[in-house]
Amino acid sequence: MASRISEEFIYDASFIKMRQITLSYALPRQWLANTPIQGLTLSLEGRNLFFISRDVQNIDPESNYNNSNAQGLEYGTLATPRSYGVNLNVKF
Repeated sequence: MASRISEEFIYDASFIKMRQITLSYALPRQWLANTPIQGLTLSLEGRNLFFISRDVQNIDPESNYNNSNAQGLEYGTLATPRSYGVNLNVKF
């Protein structure tokens, strides 16, 4: 039985992606000297921000339309969600 996938519909799925970035700032200890706080760090983070390079536009190579062994098949899947967050870490 011959495959129904034609060579004209096969694309290079190589990509480089900015998957996660975190920027953190720790307040200097002298700012917290007269408080019960030992340390305070504020962080901003983002996930699935953008593609640095990819050959096929409008398709996320990491997306998958099901959870079985069907790598490389794309059937109009939803985009991978982009997320942003703020983290406050306080040490007493």
